Amino acid sequence: ALVSLACIGLVGLFIARWIPMEFGNFVNAQGRSAAVEQLAEYYRTHGSWDDVDEAMPFLAQGSNERDRNAVAVANRAYLVVSPGLGLREGQVAPRNKEIQHIPILVNEEVVGFMLLERRTLEMSLLGRRFLLAANRALVRSALIGLGVAIVLGAVLARSLTHPLRDLTTATRAVARGDLRQQVTVRSRDEVGELSHAFNQMSTELARARDQRHQMTADIAHDLRTPLSVILGHAEALAEGVLSPTPERLQLIHSEARRLSRLVEDLRTLSLAEGGEMPLTRRPIAAQIVLERAVAAHARRAEERGIHMQIAREPALPSLDVDPDRIAQVLDNLLDNALRYTPRGGQITLGAKVQGGAVGLWVQDSGPGVSSEELEPIFARLY
Repeated sequence: ALVSLACIGLVGLFIARWIPMEFGNFVNAQGRSAAVEQLAEYYRTHGSWDDVDEAMPFLAQGSNERDRNAVAVANRAYLVVSPGLGLREGQVAPRNKEIQHIPILVNEEVVGFMLLERRTLEMSLLGRRFLLAANRALVRSALIGLGVAIVLGAVLARSLTHPLRDLTTATRAVARGDLRQQVTVRSRDEVGELSHAFNQMSTELARARDQRHQMTADIAHDLRTPLSVILGHAEALAEGVLSPTPERLQLIHSEARRLSRLVEDLRTLSLAEGGEMPLTRRPIAAQIVLERAVAAHARRAEERGIHMQIAREPALPSLDVDPDRIAQVLDNLLDNALRYTPRGGQITLGAKVQGGAVGLWVQDSGPGVSSEELEPIFARLY
């Protein structure tokens, strides 16, 4: 409504100043043209300007404060033949900026001049009525336009506020802890994009919460097993139920080391998710990375009768990695391969160029991973 009122006000102000001036000029131009034509016809009929002011009614109607007549007529020699504008009959018409000389033509020959003030003549009653009717039409149009603007504004405001109210309600529900909130996307504009982004955010928040709960359960499960073994054997040894044999002590030590590895894995995971894991990257050859990984697990592979080998493409580019972290990745893969590869099996480490990067891979002759476990296999603590 405010925008419409401002636009209508500006248009009304412009029209109020422009129409009277232009319409007055138009009416006056038409009046002058008609008057000049009447004067030319008079001269054409009589051959002179004698008694012209008695024959032309507009020459006898005065409206100027200085004289009874606002129009004067002069012959071709600029001598006044019909007084007006303060000029007397027989006086030479002055040539200045205040008086306009409109030539009167008969057979394309100048026979005289109609003299007018260089100002807009007073508008006729018919002209004033026209302007009054035009102003009324403008007011009616402004009121109709304002009403249409209010209706359209209400419709537009509702189309904007309704989805925003839905978003506000859903946001408050999320703040209360109900993360699974979805709002209806009603449009493809900015508000629709905002609704779509909110739905994505709500879905991701709910998924992160579920993952956090699952991670907590997985951590508790993984920590419970070594703790149960350690506590059970420690209590049995303390109560004398079991004797402290090297095998039992080795089992407790092994479970304690397993518990230590789990705690270290959780610490590494926390650093990685917080973006605080330090990476010391430097160029290193792929062959060196693979050889170090094989050397770290060679003794365990020999004990299990598993053959380990390296397969790589020639002329591989250097890797820009943190050697310790990439070794940790390969250690995890090789530990899993050694755990599930049967005696007499084979484990192969390889490197090859893939799309401008270098891909490292580990392959073993174990049973493999079932298809339903391929998707979650790299989930946390799976």
